[in-house]
Amino acid sequence: TDYLKVNLDEVSAWTNEQPDSFEWDDFIKAALKAENPELTITPKMVKERKVLVKQKIKNLSSCNIFNDRIIDSPKRFDLLSTNFVAESVCQTQDQIKAVVAKFKDLLKDNGHLVMTGLLGAPYWHVMDTTFASTKLSEDDAKQILKDAGFEIELFKVIPSQYAPDDPDFQGYEGMFMVRAKLTS
Repeated sequence: TDYLKVNLDEVSAWTNEQPDSFEWDDFIKAALKAENPELTITPKMVKERKVLVKQKIKNLSSCNIFNDRIIDSPKRFDLLSTNFVAESVCQTQDQIKAVVAKFKDLLKDNGHLVMTGLLGAPYWHVMDTTFASTKLSEDDAKQILKDAGFEIELFKVIPSQYAPDDPDFQGYEGMFMVRAKLTS
């Protein structure tokens, strides 16, 4: 799912192997390397993962985290993955809390949330464009999840490679990745 139709169209183009669609090979290589840092990534491994990911995509649909129900479906899922969404579009931590609470409505009992987000980010950049963000600390992110009824199973932080005074600073102190289980 995505809020922007253009993003859904891009994924559709990639899954349907349309010419000039975005090429995800570098991201796939990075994911494979993260899964096993000792592994030498080969073109065959990247191709196999691309095939696997494309097979897993069953439906593309729109979503809006500010709607009462984020997606227009009564279906509940075993796993929900959200990447750089809540802190990047919400204006306040209270809005983030409300969004994370809605994640529960999308999950089956004992379902899992896999979430990535920015830490210490009052803003973030994409090329020459700057976007506002809600600044979260690691403790803030953990507390929001716990308050929403999630049990944190894994929480990893990756510090930014740039200091705030570096000209290449992107607006965030780090990123987090969390795997959490719905407990209530």
